[in-house]
Amino acid sequence: MHIPVTSAEEIVNMYLKKDFVEKVFRTMRTHEEIVPVRHMLERRVRGYVFVMVTACRITAVPLHFLRESGYREQWGTMQELLDSLSRVERMEITLGKEHRIWYLNLMPASTEILKKIGYGKLFNEKTGTK
Repeated sequence: MHIPVTSAEEIVNMYLKKDFVEKVFRTMRTHEEIVPVRHMLERRVRGYVFVMVTACRITAVPLHFLRESGYREQWGTMQELLDSLSRVERMEITLGKEHRIWYLNLMPASTEILKKIGYGKLFNEKTGTK
């Protein structure tokens, strides 16, 4: 069995990255109410780990964009953004052949954050024909 050699710098970098993973897990347990693992079967544990790793990867994207846009408090801003976006409703209307999609309950602060991170057109009205 071959064990890869890891440098001291790589070990320190891995240790420092654990903070991100711990914050994601804490957020998932508190805000999303995902309870700790209490499973014994391998497939259930694998399912739980899959959900948590997927959440970690999904969380990394908005945090990256917030950091790149200069936000100092990325975690708080992300949570506020996600909380306000949870109120957004999609409404589709078809009048004759014309089809429109509107997004309701979008807060101005959310719109501003989305613009700053490059997603300003995410909730624009969409029109088309059927």
